[in-house]
Amino acid sequence: MKTKAGLTLSSDKKVLISCDREAKKFEIPDSVTTIDDGAFAFCIDLKSVKCPSSLTAIGGQAFAYSGITSFYIGEHVSSIGDGAFANCYDLEKIRVSPKNKYYRSIEGVLFNKANTVLIYYPQGKEDPFYKIPPPVTQLFPAAFLDCRNLKALHINEKLQDIATYNFLDCYDLQRITVDEKNTCFSLRDDVLFDCNQMILLLYPRDKEDRTYTVPEGVQDIHVGSFNYNFFLTSITLPDSVIALGPMCFCKCSGNAAQIATVSM
Repeated sequence: MKTKAGLTLSSDKKVLISCDREAKKFEIPDSVTTIDDGAFAFCIDLKSVKCPSSLTAIGGQAFAYSGITSFYIGEHVSSIGDGAFANCYDLEKIRVSPKNKYYRSIEGVLFNKANTVLIYYPQGKEDPFYKIPPPVTQLFPAAFLDCRNLKALHINEKLQDIATYNFLDCYDLQRITVDEKNTCFSLRDDVLFDCNQMILLLYPRDKEDRTYTVPEGVQDIHVGSFNYNFFLTSITLPDSVIALGPMCFCKCSGNAAQIATVSM
């Protein structure tokens, strides 16, 4: 059924299925417990959504590519689907009810309640530098995807897992630093590796060298690891490399240069 406000609900009024894509704000009815996958996706004019206290679940890509600028997660929300806020370029902060048992927000960034998993860094957050808080041990997949304002990131002592598609399309991310006590990640000539330097995770966007030789022993070039470096013209891979991640050399071209050769 469709409400007067332009929302489409399930027959029992508990699931919000879709909405009027041209609306700028919505107040979700109190009967709704679930926002369905993609319910508000591509609502580029949408600025605000008021959710009821009855809400318990937010579906995957529920607000993807929408224009929301902030979002409040209520007390009873216990499930947030993958990519719920993906590509929300105006989203500056997420707030969470202090009574919520599953999630929390620190400086507008979404974490699990224990503060050990960083789930989502808002793509509209304007801070150029971010230091991952000390308790965090894991980054949720795509937690930093397409964060266009982020220029520098510090990896804390306890981080163990970066997961996939983090830092992809962060085209202004110029530098990553690693806490000297971290045992899972390392830097070599400002390039980010795992602790054993078998996985090349990220090559700095502003590193101006025209050529780069991947160190012997590296086996895996991570997803999007060379994204948006406009200076490189040649990359040499050692015989030890056995895996090239998706988009590892994607968007390595621009006004300054274009990768001409990748040698193995």
